[in-house]
Amino acid sequence: MTTAGGDPRRRPGVRSFDELMDRQAEAALALAGADHSSWKRGQLGPTRQVDRGIVLGTADWDGTLRYHYGEIVKPLQEMFARQGQQLGTEDLVRYRSALLVVLHENAHMLAPPGRDNGDERDTPITPDAARKALEEGATEAWAYRNLDRYIDELGLEDVAPGLKSVTAVSRYQHYMPAADVLAERIGDQAGVGRDEILRQMNCALSDGKWPIAVEQMYQNSDLPGLVPPGDVRRVKREIDAAMRAPLRALTDLETVMPVRSRAAKSAGLGEAAYYEGLRAVARIEESYRSGPGLQHDRQVEQPTDRRQQPDQKDVIDVAFSGTASAGLAVASRPDKATLDKAPSTPAGPQRQNSSAREQG
Repeated sequence: MTTAGGDPRRRPGVRSFDELMDRQAEAALALAGADHSSWKRGQLGPTRQVDRGIVLGTADWDGTLRYHYGEIVKPLQEMFARQGQQLGTEDLVRYRSALLVVLHENAHMLAPPGRDNGDERDTPITPDAARKALEEGATEAWAYRNLDRYIDELGLEDVAPGLKSVTAVSRYQHYMPAADVLAERIGDQAGVGRDEILRQMNCALSDGKWPIAVEQMYQNSDLPGLVPPGDVRRVKREIDAAMRAPLRALTDLETVMPVRSRAAKSAGLGEAAYYEGLRAVARIEESYRSGPGLQHDRQVEQPTDRRQQPDQKDVIDVAFSGTASAGLAVASRPDKATLDKAPSTPAGPQRQNSSAREQG
């Protein structure tokens, strides 16, 4: 059957809120190409109560998707109840923004082969602000950029004509621009583009997103031909640490106003993370070209106190999360003069965050 979108392979669009909930995960999976979704079909519930503010959506460790009734469930039920009616811009923005949360939470549920969302229950993202920043930022950036495709996949433009003509309101303007810029720079250097890097990150769990960024920086350099096999893990750790540092300041942007300033500062931190990675790569390349590599006393790895550095395992123990390498051709790597002039943004104070994947 050919749908309104003209694609004979696409299923007919949903025509009720219940149908939307039933197909929300498979539609996200079709867009991303991940191995599977961790959502347990039918497991839905309300978000938790908080003292201040609200939680819009949660991707729970047990495979449950939770949505705030007043901000997400009710507007979407209203959207289906008003099929065929003339809709104003304000209502369309509410409906599209609610759908952004649905796609965002389903993106959290995407998983590589052999793993599920719940595998990270005992390694929460709270201790490392940079891990949370990339997890939420890359998830929101991918959802934001693929929302029109999600609407098409579910046939929702037929339900609410004009849904693709308005802009959704993102609640993650302190995280999304940084992740978007970082993915764009890495994608340009790798020759595959921002969208592919974001897709790869969203096919991984939170502990697999930084390894994808680091792997691209490593492979799209001269390091594979310079670094002995025994040094690779340590070298990647050094690149990883350099790139994470600027993004730890993102949590402090959550309340910066106006939103334009918040977004601009976030984008600047994403740029800084990329250039810190390039600087780390250049330093390491030079060390291997000019001598036996990094200092001999650093070649023997010291035991890691995982209580103090709980996220240290990311680049080491997590595989490439079931995604294919984005390719090795260096498309546009800045020269040394550019690196020397690129702004470097110091990391701000690290703050603790909720370990749940929640959107508020």
